[in-house]
Amino acid sequence: MTRDPRLKTELNRITSDMRRTILDIRQQSIEAYLQELTDDASTDYSLWKATKRLKRPIMNILPLRKQDRTWAKDDKEKADVFAEHLERTFQPNGEQTMDNPRRREGTQIQQIPLVTPKELLNAIRAHINPKKLRDLT
Repeated sequence: MTRDPRLKTELNRITSDMRRTILDIRQQSIEAYLQELTDDASTDYSLWKATKRLKRPIMNILPLRKQDRTWAKDDKEKADVFAEHLERTFQPNGEQTMDNPRRREGTQIQQIPLVTPKELLNAIRAHINPKKLRDLT
């Protein structure tokens, strides 16, 4: 690798020319595509489909990180990563029935007593401003 200023200048000029040429080709391609669009049934309404595609937001689907800290890039790997995550997240909590109170880390959790709608309304009336009760009756 050389640090000759003349070579660097030549490299920059060639790079700039190539960038301009690529942009020109891309612009010509877009113009040709747009000129071919029509709004009639003979071309299957290509103008409206192109407009719809342009207005739609671009959604990038990023790769997912696997357990071994590598990236899952294809659909099968991503599905496997999601399956492993869901399997780890949604584990059964053990035996929980209405007859037995639930236990969490050795402490007993109180069960909530059943109430009727009338008891609930009376409890609300006891703690709410009477002017706001019109909507509850």
